[in-house]
Amino acid sequence: MSRFSTGQRVMTKGPNDDTTLREEQYDKPGTITLVIDSGVSNDPATGRAQSSLEPLYTILFDNGFIEQIWERNLIED
Repeated sequence: MSRFSTGQRVMTKGPNDDTTLREEQYDKPGTITLVIDSGVSNDPATGRAQSSLEPLYTILFDNGFIEQIWERNLIED
């Protein structure tokens, strides 16, 4: 089940190092792309970057309400 749903109010704010929406963003129409709880680290075997299985969300919102959500996995083969 997705952490987000259409019609959900987007009101989250946080410090500059947070991945949440800023005050100046959440009440304006637009599209944002964000990663939720994703950790990226180097794979000891290959030295390549690897990320957790948390998906990347692209959220289209209007007047602070979620209109459409796209989701994709960060892991690439």
